[in-house]
Amino acid sequence: GAFAAGLAAAAFAAAGLAALLAVVLAAGALVAAGLAAAGLAAVVLAATGLAAAVVRAAGLAAAFTG
Repeated sequence: GAFAAGLAAAAFAAAGLAALLAVVLAAGALVAAGLAAAGLAAVVLAATGLAAAVVRAAGLAAAFTG
């Protein structure tokens, strides 16, 4: 009786902890994915800006050299 009830309570607590851990891990994975996406976007933006600067510099050089 009491032992079975205690066992059930312990199993319930363990299941709750496992569910909580799963939620925390999923949230962490989402945050990591968001950070990776933001980093990728920053890299793409930087590369785009660099390419634009190179094109601009090439255009200026072409204008000066005729």
